[in-house]
Amino acid sequence: MDPFQPLPSKIDGRQTAVIKSTCRLCYNGCGVLVRVEKGRPISVTGDPEHPLSKGALCPRGRSALELLNHPDRLRYPLKRSGPRGSGRWERITWDVALDEIVRGLNRARDRHGPQSVVFMRGGSKGTSDDHLSRLANIFGTPNVSTTSSICYSPCSLASKHTYGFMAYPDMAHPPCCIVLWGFNPRKTHPSMYRELSQAMAAGARLLSIDPYATDEKADLQLRPRPGSDGALALGLARIIIEEGLEDQSFIRKWTVGFRRLCNHLEPYTPDRVQSLTWVPADDIRRAARLYATVRPGCILWGNALESGPNNYQSCRAICILRALTGNLGIPGSDIRWSDRGELNRRSSKFVRPDLLPESMSRLRLGVKAGLLPDFAYAPHNLVAKAILNDDPYPVRAIYLQGGNLLCTSADAPMMADALGKLDFFAATDHFMTPTTALADIVLPAAFYLEHDSVEQPWHWPAAFIQQRAAHPGECRGEGEICNDLSRRFGRSELAFENMDRFLDFYLEPAGMTFDEFRGKGVVYGDGQPHAHESAGFPTPSGKVELYSDKLAEWGFDPLPTYQAPPPTDNDFPLVLTSRKSAVFYHSCGRQVRSLRRAHPDPIVRLHPDTARSLGLANGDLTKITTASGFICQKVVADQRVDPRVAVADHGWWFPEKGETAGFEWKQANFNMLTDASGPLSRELGSASLRGMPCRVEAYREGES
Repeated sequence: MDPFQPLPSKIDGRQTAVIKSTCRLCYNGCGVLVRVEKGRPISVTGDPEHPLSKGALCPRGRSALELLNHPDRLRYPLKRSGPRGSGRWERITWDVALDEIVRGLNRARDRHGPQSVVFMRGGSKGTSDDHLSRLANIFGTPNVSTTSSICYSPCSLASKHTYGFMAYPDMAHPPCCIVLWGFNPRKTHPSMYRELSQAMAAGARLLSIDPYATDEKADLQLRPRPGSDGALALGLARIIIEEGLEDQSFIRKWTVGFRRLCNHLEPYTPDRVQSLTWVPADDIRRAARLYATVRPGCILWGNALESGPNNYQSCRAICILRALTGNLGIPGSDIRWSDRGELNRRSSKFVRPDLLPESMSRLRLGVKAGLLPDFAYAPHNLVAKAILNDDPYPVRAIYLQGGNLLCTSADAPMMADALGKLDFFAATDHFMTPTTALADIVLPAAFYLEHDSVEQPWHWPAAFIQQRAAHPGECRGEGEICNDLSRRFGRSELAFENMDRFLDFYLEPAGMTFDEFRGKGVVYGDGQPHAHESAGFPTPSGKVELYSDKLAEWGFDPLPTYQAPPPTDNDFPLVLTSRKSAVFYHSCGRQVRSLRRAHPDPIVRLHPDTARSLGLANGDLTKITTASGFICQKVVADQRVDPRVAVADHGWWFPEKGETAGFEWKQANFNMLTDASGPLSRELGSASLRGMPCRVEAYREGES
C-alpha cells in the first residue's frame, strides 16, 4: 500500500486514517504521522520512517493539535471598525475582504506609484514566500520585505560571491572534524544532531564556537564576545596561513586573490583577535590547527552569525576558511548539491521578475539604500524608515503575510510608529497578534494540517510532502490568497487555476505531478563532491574568489572586513545577546498551554557570579536596559553563560493579556532594546540584534 496516501485501518471499531506529512511549525521539515478519525486529526506524532527526523518531534511539533484547535485562532476575515489597536472588528466575507485589500493597495498605487506598496512577510513559510514575491511582481511594486537580511541571505550571498553556491555538509562520507558555529542543533535541530552524534561516535572531532557553552561533547569550545565572529574567522585564517596549514594545491589551482588576502590578514594577530573576541590566543591557535589538519571537515553555521552589521562579512570570512583548508567540494566536507530535485521554487518562471520594468526595479528600497545589487529584499527597518520619513519616497500601504513585526523587527517602537502611519494595512495570520491588531483587514491563514504543499527545509537539499489532514473551514492557505489576489488585480492569466495546478507546476522539473508525489513523498538533491574539478566554480572567475572583483566593481569591500561593536562602559557593563528557544519559534506559540508550561516566562540568563554581584537570585524580576530602552525578564543563573554576557529571550508578548492591552508587547520584547538607526550592515541593511552593551538590575515596582 502507498505509504504516503491515507492508510485505512480499524481502531476501537472506528474508521481511521494515518496521513504522512511534514511539520511546518519551523523550517526543519520533520516528518509527522497524523491520525484522523471521522474527518478530524486526533494525534500528531513523529514519523519513524522519515529519512531525516526518524520519528523525532520537538515540543513545537507535538503541540500541533493545540494550535490547530485553539479557541483564539482566527477563523474568518475581519475588518477594523474602530481606531487601530482598539480591538473592534466586524466579521466580513472573503469576497469583501479581498476587494477591500485590492482597493486599499490600488489607492496607494494610484496616488503615490506602485513603489509605495510593500509586500512583507515574517520568517520562512515555504512556497507561500514565493507566492508573495510573485504577487508583488504582478502588482508592479519592486518592494518585497522579509527577514532575509538577518536570516539566510547573509550566508547565502556570501557563499554565492565566494564560490557560487550554498554548501552543505556531506554526512554520507562522515567528516573527521565538525565545527558548530553559532549553531546548537541539540536544541534547534535534533535530526541533524543525531547525524553529528553518529559521526562523533565514529571518531569525528567537535569544535563549538558559541558565547553560550552549548555542547559538553566538544573537543574545544570557543566562547567569543557576541558579535565578534568575523574577527575570529579572520584570526583563524591568519594563523592557518602563518603556520603553513593551508591547502596549497587547492589554493593554487582553485582560488584567486590569495596574496591580497594574506596582506589583508596582517592586522588580525592572535593577541589582537583575543582582545576583540575574548577568546584566548592559544585557543584560537588550537582551533585553527584542529580545523586545518583534521580533514575532511565541515562547518555548520547558525542564524546567530546573521544578526548584525558584520553578518555578510563574517559569513564571507567563514567561506574563505573552507577554501583555505581545502574543506570545500571534497567528500566529508561542505559540498555543492543539486537544488532539491531542481523544483520551481524561487525560479524566475514562478516568481516572474520579468513582469517588473527595469525602471521600477531601480526604485527598490534596497537599491536606493545602496545595498548589494543582487539582494532582492528590503529589510523591515528600511521599510519603517521609508514610511516615517517619506525617504526615498512615500510608502503608504503594506500587505503582510504572517509576521509579528512589533516583536521580531529591530527597533520595535519605530516599527509601531510606522504601522500607525500607514494609509492601508492588511495582514494574514493564525492568531491576532500585536501586529495584526494594527491592521485594517485581517485574513485567517490555514494551518499546515489544513492544506497540501511541498516543504523544502533550508538546511538540507530535499523536498518533502505536506498533506492536508483537517478541513480549513474559512481559513485559506497564504499561497491561495496570493493567487486569488492576482485575479482581482486583473491578471487572471497569471493566476493558477487552483492550488493543485500550482503544485503540479512546482514539481514539473522533478517530472511528476503532486498526486504522483504523494506516492513518492520525497525528492532528494544529489551531493556533488568534486563538481568543481570538471566544471569549475560558478563564479565570474570559475574559482573561489578570496578577493572579489565583482564586489569591488559594485563598491563593496572585496575582502572580508570587521567593525567592532560598541564597547561596554560603567553604565552598560554587560554584553546582551539572545538565543533560539527549544520551545517557541520566534514569537509564535505563546498561546499554547503545553509550551507555556515548559517556558512560562521570559528569562535572562546570567552567570551565577554575575547574578550574585547584582544581588539577583533565580526567578527575580530584572530590568534590562540598553541605550534604546528597557524591558523586564526573570533571571536564571546559568554556569554556561560568560560572566560578561546577558542572554535574554526574544519574541515575547502576552496573548493572555488581551488585545485592548496590546498584548503587553512592550513589557519583555527584546526589540525594545535594539536600534535600527545604526550601525547597519553595509551589504544588507541589517541592524544589530546581538552584542549590544546593556545593564541588568533588580526591577523595582513602579519604575519607568
